[in-house]
Amino acid sequence: RGPTAPGRATQAALVDAHAALLEAYGAGNVDAFAALVEPSKRVLIFHPRVQSRFEGIDEVRAGLKEMFARLGPATIQEFHPIVDLSGDVGWITYHVLVEAENLDAPFVGRGTEVWVFEDGAWKLVHAHWSENPEVEPEG
Repeated sequence: RGPTAPGRATQAALVDAHAALLEAYGAGNVDAFAALVEPSKRVLIFHPRVQSRFEGIDEVRAGLKEMFARLGPATIQEFHPIVDLSGDVGWITYHVLVEAENLDAPFVGRGTEVWVFEDGAWKLVHAHWSENPEVEPEG
């Protein structure tokens, strides 16, 4: 799928941006991840490990660099995604499983991402990932 026409936000393009975000996370690619984030001080990400809050693109870059260095390559699987749009705002909720050699145990959690469609592309403006204490990975 190519980029959408200016002013025309589509669910397919949002799903593609989300998939690219998870791919960048799994690969530990700070630049690819940051390219999908709205490049301002208004972006806010909550994460349960290393640093619990990243505010603004500069903090996102610095925090991800540290986190990816600790995590190393990871395998990410998402389950039960729900994608919705309202005009040029989209959100995705899902359950997630992250496995990496540098994790003591797999991370089982849930994620919420809020995206805005600006200048012909989806950009992440808010994300919140948290561990799911009610679910333990088998193994």
